[in-house]
Amino acid sequence: MPAVLAVFNWPKTSDRYRRVSRFVEAYFTKFDQLQQPPFQPKWREINLAGKVPGWTRYRVAEELLAKMTADPQVKVHFDAFLDTRAGARGHGTLPNSEREALFKQFLEWQKSADW
Repeated sequence: MPAVLAVFNWPKTSDRYRRVSRFVEAYFTKFDQLQQPPFQPKWREINLAGKVPGWTRYRVAEELLAKMTADPQVKVHFDAFLDTRAGARGHGTLPNSEREALFKQFLEWQKSADW
């Protein structure tokens, strides 16, 4: 069953906006840790870039997602993703052009995934 973490859109000058923003920043910053043992394996199924039709993403979360996709560290995560999917073949055997095409598809999928 899909789940969504939703927040009220507080005015940017309010204390509650600041508190929600701090929570979102901490959540995104530590999200990789939640996907590692000893935490529940279900954390690995969460798509931070998933979209809910008709809903607007919280501004701070949108900015953090944009920053993550522009960050070179995303490529490191993509390489790890390829390692888990490629099995014995490994991602090193893929031609660079194919890796780049897959990476672009990966980023597009992250942006457009409906969860």
